[in-house]
Amino acid sequence: MSDTFTAEGTTKIPMARPHQTFRYSEAAMSDNDDFFGESENEGASDFDRLSHRLFEHVNDFADEEDIADEVLALLLLQLSGTIRMMTYAMSVAKPSGGGLRLELDRFRRDADELLREMKKNADQFIARAKVTIAENMLGEEDDEA
Repeated sequence: MSDTFTAEGTTKIPMARPHQTFRYSEAAMSDNDDFFGESENEGASDFDRLSHRLFEHVNDFADEEDIADEVLALLLLQLSGTIRMMTYAMSVAKPSGGGLRLELDRFRRDADELLREMKKNADQFIARAKVTIAENMLGEEDDEA
């Protein structure tokens, strides 16, 4: 699996890889200690594969709808929260506002943990991004020649 996503068919975008040290939270794993039904390394590989596929679909959608990157990130955050809320409402016998607030607190902790790991990997991400941008620019120059 590559460290980049391919966008618009040719542009490569570096992939954030927080899962290298990020542990899937208890809330994200529900009652299942084996989130992907495999070992942690195989689960991380599956997580990468799913991330790539989702990115491709989201990128296609954003291109079709001409959505700014900043707006897209907020749309996805809202969608993530909504999915978490619906999952809670559908997975408990007696959903309540208080229970949902607790679930959203767990979701925030999960998001905070993910962002902490992304921040830890910020220097590596920027290094990969610089290489990827340089390679893309070189490829465009070759195409123009």
